[in-house]
Amino acid sequence: MALPVYAVFVEPRVVTWPLNGHGGIIVFLFAFLALISCLLPVTAPRLAQRARLTPITALSALLIMPPALATVPFIIAGFLAIVVQEEASVKRRNLSHFSLIVTAQILTGALLIKTEILPVNGSMSLVQSLIAGMSGLMLFGGLFLGGLLLQRRNEHGWGVRRDDDHGWQVAWTNEVYVYFAASPFAAILSFTLLRDGGVYGAATAVVITCILGLFAKFVIERKMLRRQVKAMEKLTECASIGRTPNAARLVEEFVERTRTLVLFDRARVWIYNDVDTALQCVSDYPPRRSSSHIGEIRRMGEELVGRVAARRTAMLVPDIRRDARHTLYNAPERQKLQMGPISQMVLPLVANNETMGVVEFERRQWNAFATSDRDRIQCLATLVAMGLANIRRHEDVVQMAVTDGLTGLYNKRHIMSILQDEVGRSERYGHTLSVLMMDLDSFKSYNDTYGHLQGDNLLSQLAAIIQDSIRSSDHAGRYGGEEFIVIMPETSKEASRMTAERIRQRIEAAQFPGRARGPEEAEDEDDHDGDGVEGETWVRKTISIGVANYPRDAQDSRVLVGMADDALYHAKRSGRNRVIGAGEFKRIDVPAVAAEPG
Repeated sequence: MALPVYAVFVEPRVVTWPLNGHGGIIVFLFAFLALISCLLPVTAPRLAQRARLTPITALSALLIMPPALATVPFIIAGFLAIVVQEEASVKRRNLSHFSLIVTAQILTGALLIKTEILPVNGSMSLVQSLIAGMSGLMLFGGLFLGGLLLQRRNEHGWGVRRDDDHGWQVAWTNEVYVYFAASPFAAILSFTLLRDGGVYGAATAVVITCILGLFAKFVIERKMLRRQVKAMEKLTECASIGRTPNAARLVEEFVERTRTLVLFDRARVWIYNDVDTALQCVSDYPPRRSSSHIGEIRRMGEELVGRVAARRTAMLVPDIRRDARHTLYNAPERQKLQMGPISQMVLPLVANNETMGVVEFERRQWNAFATSDRDRIQCLATLVAMGLANIRRHEDVVQMAVTDGLTGLYNKRHIMSILQDEVGRSERYGHTLSVLMMDLDSFKSYNDTYGHLQGDNLLSQLAAIIQDSIRSSDHAGRYGGEEFIVIMPETSKEASRMTAERIRQRIEAAQFPGRARGPEEAEDEDDHDGDGVEGETWVRKTISIGVANYPRDAQDSRVLVGMADDALYHAKRSGRNRVIGAGEFKRIDVPAVAAEPG
């Protein structure tokens, strides 16, 4: 309270200032401008972050009024800005902001008066006025922006690196940009009031400033529109089918481009998974050393992310701590106060009336996102959703081209291509490679007895057993009919025989569905009924397997398959339901069974 009292009753007697008897009007004007510039920040065209114009208004007041009196409007505005807020953290931020401005005003005014640069009056030449304006601009800017750096040091320490360092650096850089970019407004406002003081001069200054502000808004929106178009072009190029589309790269490019359109402390992208019917977090920016949401799951309708995905409508949340739909709503009040306000913007990724995912942005500030931010990012989100849909369709087409439609294993053309590549890799690095050729025993009898539809079901179940019995680095494919092939990189013949034996045993122990047969139907000796159910029966099947190894049995992919197939042939001829390696059949002296197809 001492500073306003001194400014009103003492300073006018000490310092002579050309206010033309309208000091009260000017104080009221600047108090109003200070409050508006604090509560309604502007969007900076360079870094897409809203920033306050309070420092520019403070500089303008400093050029017109004595230093102590120039602080009065900002003391009033600061008091009002603190009172209207409910959050303690926001109150502290506003108190810190206005305290820094008042301190910079006092120090700048004292130094400029001491050097006789201030006050600016009608007797000064244009050059002297410009010198006074530039001196105030540089000195006040240095004190204010330097004070922001000191505040950062007190909060975090210079040597401490944090996950949100980038966001803070962007915010501070934007403060510098906004301050110097808006300095012409301060000069126009100041010199208009000095030239023609009073109500008429104040009104003229406000009108000119508003006109220039609207013009600046138009220029900013034009810049943002160009940047938005550029971002759309980049995303379209990234999602192009001709460039081997990749969902991870598209998401990364999307997050990178949105940084030029809106400022955020954290961004997460959730992609909808058709198999799990849930959303999975695939991107968490910036990367967190301590906590990351990558891999987390959200069900449709669960929390804010799930609600946006289910309803396909964007959502702006001023503070997620006060929103009952967020998990933080149930957190202890003390934890909420320590955390401070966190605003959130959640946008759906929708293409062709289908939910592809959700993107959410967070900012550690109350009500940080506006509808203009939502509209600006939503068009990019729609473009990304269309790109993800195209990528998914492209992957489905590729998958259909390399897999067998019935079993889901690789088809013959693709599995042979894999074998050729693996043989070349084994030759290059001196590794071993094994191939298993498999053939289901008595499959023709099963088809004749139970029908081709049940035969397809049996092959599908058989493929699942084979896939579940091998390593993730192995490759399984359908070679043709009831014949399967497994490629096992970096595997010795002995190890591959153990895998083949495990597959044989699991298939022998498995139960495959069939249907009840009449007493007149002969039962195949390899089909053993069990666990009979009315109208249905369970049958058991066996499989024969041939094993060949590179470079032990062959040094060429085609010869290697031929050796494994030859071993498979002898396994079936020597009794079926067995595993034989290439070259081993020479030592087997078992009478051949009657030849039956399959």
